[in-house]
Amino acid sequence: MIRRILRNQYLYSVFTKLMTAFLGVLNMVFINRLLGPALRGEYIYILNIANLVTMFLNLGIYQSYPLFKRRDIPELQTKYINNVFLQLIVYLIVSGILCGIFKNKWQLIIIFTLIPFMIINKQVNFIVMVEDINLRNRINIYMEAIYSLCLFIIFCTAWQNIYIILSLMYLKSVLQLLFVIILFKIKINFRLIDLKLLVQSIGVGFVSMLSLLMITLNYRVDVIILKLFTDYKQIGLYSVGAALAEQGWLISDAFKEVLFSKNARKDDIEDICMCIKINVVITVLMFAGIAVLGKPVLFILFGREFTEAYPVTIILFSGILGMVLYKMVYPLFIATGRQGISLAVLSASTAANVIFNFLLIPPFGIQGSAASSVISYNICGIFFISIFCRKYNLKLMDTILPSIKDLKNIKRKIAVRLGKNEHEFNY
Repeated sequence: MIRRILRNQYLYSVFTKLMTAFLGVLNMVFINRLLGPALRGEYIYILNIANLVTMFLNLGIYQSYPLFKRRDIPELQTKYINNVFLQLIVYLIVSGILCGIFKNKWQLIIIFTLIPFMIINKQVNFIVMVEDINLRNRINIYMEAIYSLCLFIIFCTAWQNIYIILSLMYLKSVLQLLFVIILFKIKINFRLIDLKLLVQSIGVGFVSMLSLLMITLNYRVDVIILKLFTDYKQIGLYSVGAALAEQGWLISDAFKEVLFSKNARKDDIEDICMCIKINVVITVLMFAGIAVLGKPVLFILFGREFTEAYPVTIILFSGILGMVLYKMVYPLFIATGRQGISLAVLSASTAANVIFNFLLIPPFGIQGSAASSVISYNICGIFFISIFCRKYNLKLMDTILPSIKDLKNIKRKIAVRLGKNEHEFNY
């Protein structure tokens, strides 16, 4: 029965994300208790800058993969893989030069050397996700488990050193790349590099990259702006609430990844609508849970000094619904070439985030920054779902809220998945 259930891509993806969320929270426990709020703030600040630069320098190559896959190009997967490995070599050379120029700036050296590995992992993992999402999910679980084990070892030794913890990011990136190469049986052969396809993929994917850069800015720009007004301790407290909110939308990420895989082959409007309804219900339940249990959970996991992050956590969780609506519709926009619409919406929401951060942080501190993010997330979600409903002639409330008919359809699908007929399942 378990094997039958896990053959379903959505269920397997959700299972993977739940495991990833559990391990992610466990990793936060180790990191927070080792570093405390101030050093955690510095740690998050470095990673946020690396993530933002990574989003731009990947050039959107992988984002064009679903569109080209619909065109049945021969050896498309092999060509894409070798193209992004060429990109890795170029970036490693540039990284080495920059490290030589800024040899006394340790924060910059970490950022320069992390970025090439973060880029290649993002590119390759997306391609594997489209081709075999279950294999990609297994690799992610392996890597999170290894990363958790390494953090546990450091935690036991009580090495309160930010650079030791950052060094694990290198190990994780390299191991993840090796896992993908070995398990997915990727062929690395630079004779198979297709420069024409590389240029085309950048041309198609660049707008998508800008869209993802905008949404990443939505997630990360608040930390950078906070650095202008507060200290690393406040950033550390804010980052805890932000990280928990990110764990909260991992389930919607699981559905989004399956939708990327499905919509790379054809439009699947019915599945998108069902995914939206399921995730709306899950999001409401999660918000209720964190509202009631948030403060004791923060105390138990991270210690008394992190309970100050509770108000920020509550505010940020109220913005998850907007991100759910965006995440469910975005894969269809990418697969059907609507990158321009995505970029316009995401740019507007990011601009709103930046403006409200500068307006609300001075009087309200980290809670003002959290409120700015929520405003931005909801602007993004409302625009995406409105465009989606208008394009496919759908009623907004029927698209978001589950009905009795939807519940019966889910029950019937579960019955089929369990190998039972509907009458037997309705006992």
